[in-house]
Amino acid sequence: MSGRGIRERIQCADAVLWRDRVVADARSKQGLAAASEHEVTADVVIAAAEIIAAYIAAGETLVSRADLALSISARGMFRVVRFLVARRHIERAGGDLFRPIGARAGELR
Repeated sequence: MSGRGIRERIQCADAVLWRDRVVADARSKQGLAAASEHEVTADVVIAAAEIIAAYIAAGETLVSRADLALSISARGMFRVVRFLVARRHIERAGGDLFRPIGARAGELR
């Protein structure tokens, strides 16, 4: 397998692990309580995680809120971003960009 093929497989694995971690958190008792505080449902959090995971799998390190707004309402997008920041799944990277935390090997905090 070429170096590129290996890198793509690693990116896909990283994306799946990140998404699964977010989904597990969103479904946990603490995650559901936090989602309620942010006025967002676990389903919206999971939908956002799926979108962000697709960017991780493609090798992107930054995601724009506008990318989420294509599939999630503007209000829901702002709420889910606040939830993901509060739960330390993403961090702001300036402007409307954010970076998934723990999406690359060795990056989990």
